[in-house]
Parts: sequence; structure tokens; C-alpha cells
Amino acid sequence: MDTGKYCFGHKDVMYALENGAVDQLIVHGELECERYELENTQTGATIVKIMRPDEETNRENFVDRSVSLAKSSRKKKKKKAS
Repeated sequence: MDTGKYCFGHKDVMYALENGAVDQLIVHGELECERYELENTQTGATIVKIMRPDEETNRENFVDRSVSLAKSSRKKKKKKAS
């Protein structure tokens, strides 16, 4: 049964593929994307990200913002009045 539905963009296409909603896939031959499996070392959870070359250079794409880092216990030094 052809529903006539379609999607564009690597994120939507990957979502449809992962959920078994694709019967026919047409791919452009010069698609420049890399697939990354990122593992959270604290929880063991794995996240899959598909990125273009310009997204790969942004460090924020490889950092999990939901993980809180321990705050530094170092105290600020007070300046003496002169």
C-alpha cells in the first residue's frame, strides 16, 4: 500500500529507518554525513548522531549537557586592602 508519504533530511530519514517506516529509500550519491555512536560513561546510555562536516567541528555536539560536573572546591582569594 503506497501512502504517498515522504521525508527529507538526514534526521527525519534516520528516524523513519529506525522505526521501520521506510519501504523505498532514495539517497543522493554525494551525501556528506558521518554517523557517531556516543556513549555516556556515567550511565552507559548510547546516543546516535548523524552529522555534517560543519557540525563535526562544533565540540558542543559531542558533550552531554544533562551530565552535571562536580563544582570546584577551590575558594576565591580575597584581595587585601592597600
